[in-house]
Amino acid sequence: MQYHIPNVDEIDFACEFVKAFLYSELTLLNEKILKLSNQERSRSLSFVYNIALGYFHMIPRIESEQLADLVLSVVPYNSKYQFQTSTYMRESKFNENLRMRLVNDIGKLLDLLVKNHLDDVASMKKALEILSLSSIYYGVSKKDNAVRYRYFNSNKKIFKNQMCDERRALRFLAIETMALQIEIRRTAQSELFSVLNHYAFSSNMIADRIVEVLKTANETDHDQVKGCLYILLGNDSFFLPTKISWSKMEKLWPSIASVNHSEKRSITNLIQRISHKIEKLFVTKEINQNANEESTRAAITLWCAIESKELETEKPLGEILQHNGQSSVTIINDAYHPGDRMDNAWLTIDGYIPPTTQSEWEQTCFLDKSFHGYYTWPKMIKYSINKRERYSQNNMPEQAAILYNRFIDKNFVKRMTQFMILDHDNVDGQTEFDTIRFAAFK
Repeated sequence: MQYHIPNVDEIDFACEFVKAFLYSELTLLNEKILKLSNQERSRSLSFVYNIALGYFHMIPRIESEQLADLVLSVVPYNSKYQFQTSTYMRESKFNENLRMRLVNDIGKLLDLLVKNHLDDVASMKKALEILSLSSIYYGVSKKDNAVRYRYFNSNKKIFKNQMCDERRALRFLAIETMALQIEIRRTAQSELFSVLNHYAFSSNMIADRIVEVLKTANETDHDQVKGCLYILLGNDSFFLPTKISWSKMEKLWPSIASVNHSEKRSITNLIQRISHKIEKLFVTKEINQNANEESTRAAITLWCAIESKELETEKPLGEILQHNGQSSVTIINDAYHPGDRMDNAWLTIDGYIPPTTQSEWEQTCFLDKSFHGYYTWPKMIKYSINKRERYSQNNMPEQAAILYNRFIDKNFVKRMTQFMILDHDNVDGQTEFDTIRFAAFK
């Protein structure tokens, strides 16, 4: 394996390529975004995304007043210096930071897409990926390399499939499936959490906005309130309610408890999940209580001890009336006892005669839940109908017709048998007979 470090001419050519193609694509998106079709818009964004993948490792971090000194009491997270090779130490030929340019242009583009083209799911997903690259990407990541490796191996196995009649490009390899709207929200949340987790104390920038939306829940759309709660819920690597400072926490936690949309089931479930996660992840701080002697004497006078006779009487009475959450009346009036009884004797296999014909087999009722009747019987018992559906060649649903037409084809059955029994994945490229597959197929 050999590694190549780009020389000066190659770096200059890359800069000229970016100037020639990237700015033209951004101009096209800014001026004719609403006139482009979904396919043209997705193509242009994919072009920008792939250019950004290549040149972002040469572009420095974003230098902005909004990011500088975000928290004055903490040492800055980023360093002023970045490790680079001697080739990259040269002064950049761009008049502006292209990371900041993409953040501004793609951010405006997303606003227009949300207002005018909610159906263009692929373009919104690609725009979110470009925003994430502009914030935290500085080269080829390990995740991208692993995804490409798995994608290559899966395609390699698909094209080696012996069940395919012809070697052709499969449709799902050439056409990208349109993602659902929920995947856009999930992608946006994942990218947002990665940025907030990457930059310390950056979550303080959105905490006030979330508090404002939760406090004005009556005037705010239900989806906005739900989106804020999903951001608060976070994922495995980021949880906002425990990441912020005490001053932000003092405003955020009461606003979560007082959400006015709490009568909706989805909002209630989200609030419960957030509260459970707070109990699990929040480290309780030490609270020192300073009580004076006067308060202590007042508490002692208010306390009334129970006499020993009352303890002896009330403790057995409480155990009798409440035993594992069940009243004593229920236990006394229970007329059922576990074990064999007259009403469940038919569940045993004594005297069982198996059916001999197909009609007798279909008329037999099988109860797959053997625990019914051991203690008591439920009010309603559901069981599956033991009847086989029979199809004729003229009266057959479309799904069954596909299987029927394939399995009456002798060539297909032959190829399937060879595929199941013979192992074509040998390292040496030789075909071997797999006895385990043969036994399973048999």
